[in-house]
Amino acid sequence: MKKNKIEKIDVIELTQHQPSEFNPKLKYYEIFGDNGLMNGRMVCGSKSTYKNKYPDHMVIFNANIVIRSKGKIWCGDLDIDIDGDKLYKISKELGEHLYVLHEMDCRFGNEEDDINELIKRAMWSTDPDFKPNPPSGVWTFGKDGKSKRV
Repeated sequence: MKKNKIEKIDVIELTQHQPSEFNPKLKYYEIFGDNGLMNGRMVCGSKSTYKNKYPDHMVIFNANIVIRSKGKIWCGDLDIDIDGDKLYKISKELGEHLYVLHEMDCRFGNEEDDINELIKRAMWSTDPDFKPNPPSGVWTFGKDGKSKRV
């Protein structure tokens, strides 16, 4: 039987606060968490397995959510078919619409872009008047509060 060799790992001690795109004191963590959407959540360990299991679902891996008043407030995996009602509930609780963007549209420095530019990049929203770009194959909520493909 072969034994696994454990190597020594150097531990680096951080002496100052490291930059982060989120402030953990904000209420958004709690609101999303209370609705079953923990920040950074994964819907599955394998993206391809999840896509194969739910081929007709609108799934956004590493999604980002922005709101007009604060910009980026959440990131993680979303399945709009499953999570859409939760997002609509959160939107009502916050009193403003949520806009969902792909990972690269709101990370790695892009999260500081003007909010109007971020919203233009969104692929889904709780805003019934939202017009996604590109406009086809994207989901949104209608005025009746039901999700629908645009």
